[in-house]
Amino acid sequence: MKHTNALVLLLAVGATLMSARTTALTVAGFSGASCGSWTQARANHQSAAMEYWTLGFLSGINYGRSDIGGNDILRGRDIDSLYNWVDSYCNSRPNETFAAAVAQLAIVLLKAQEPR
Repeated sequence: MKHTNALVLLLAVGATLMSARTTALTVAGFSGASCGSWTQARANHQSAAMEYWTLGFLSGINYGRSDIGGNDILRGRDIDSLYNWVDSYCNSRPNETFAAAVAQLAIVLLKAQEPR
């Protein structure tokens, strides 16, 4: 039950990040950055800080889930494939926030952990 509650909470956070932004949500670091800024930073080989933030965000989800026995959403994942996922997402949504893109990646990774 705890696992289900945590997943619902994480999905709600992701949905909130991706919603119409009528409610303020504090996101530390890159809160005002767009997907377009990610794409530009990647093209200019200046994306290290955003890449580290992405890994920190996803690692934070892992850390929070560890107390409830959640599976490691990063285990066996190639880091470059995570960045490539954000590339693809942001290329098709340049006006979306960078934080929402990473939250969407987290949702995809969480859903991949659900029992089938």
